[in-house]
Amino acid sequence: MKRVTCLFCLLICTVVATKSFAHPGSGIVIDKYGNVYFTDTGKGVWKIDTKGNLSYIRASRFHWMTIDTGGYFSTAAKSFGNYFERVTDERTKPALIMCSDFPLVINNDGNIYYADTRRSSTRIVQRSLLGKETVVAKDKIFEFVSGITAGEDGSLYITEGSNHNANTIRKIHYLMMIICGHLCSLVVRYITSFDIVVRSFGFLR
Repeated sequence: MKRVTCLFCLLICTVVATKSFAHPGSGIVIDKYGNVYFTDTGKGVWKIDTKGNLSYIRASRFHWMTIDTGGYFSTAAKSFGNYFERVTDERTKPALIMCSDFPLVINNDGNIYYADTRRSSTRIVQRSLLGKETVVAKDKIFEFVSGITAGEDGSLYITEGSNHNANTIRKIHYLMMIICGHLCSLVVRYITSFDIVVRSFGFLR
């Protein structure tokens, strides 16, 4: 059920993103208590608590946002890596992390994964707290990524903003190797054979 909810939210972000050429804020997340946070490119970030109260959180007017339930980036600088911002106070858990240009998610391995959608470098990138970046997949299709999320097993799922594939969620299969205790930046493969289509009423086909 949790996976279905994540994928459905991901699809909703795709629909929102493809409805407007103005590229509105596309970040919306829910914490374990049921509080909802969403981006507003005219203001910053808003919170709706479990009683329905709306409150403003001061932040940059960025498009993308993810929730860091493990607090991995809660000690990161307020602004880091050219594109990223920690919205919540230092050491707050969960933390909210925004990105100015790219869809992003924080996986259960404690790293940020973001879709670099620039035409010259379409790729999925892993970024650690220390700032090390590793390309985990490259393909021209990543130019149209409009949302990215992670499954409980660490798998990555993306949606595309192109009209042709706007209703399709794709799973990225990639391989990481640990040799002598070190994570190697190894061959990573993007496999197109695993597509999930979400029907309009939220069920997977």
